[in-house]
Amino acid sequence: PGHPLGFHSPAYVGEVALCQVLADPTGELTALRTATRAYPPALRAAVVENARWEAPFVLAAARKGARSADTAYV
Repeated sequence: PGHPLGFHSPAYVGEVALCQVLADPTGELTALRTATRAYPPALRAAVVENARWEAPFVLAAARKGARSADTAYV
């Protein structure tokens, strides 16, 4: 596991789905927004399942960082 720049990949899709388009001369962004209107049930289930193990993991890492005053992990 890992996340580019700290974001889960579904977050990028959410940004496309909810963004306010300022310019789209080729229509590519509009097409992507249309394709992201429906949230696939399989993706929803995968995000929830991943969070079940990841949430305690992240909290444990934060506690460890807090004990050692490591601000990069808190």
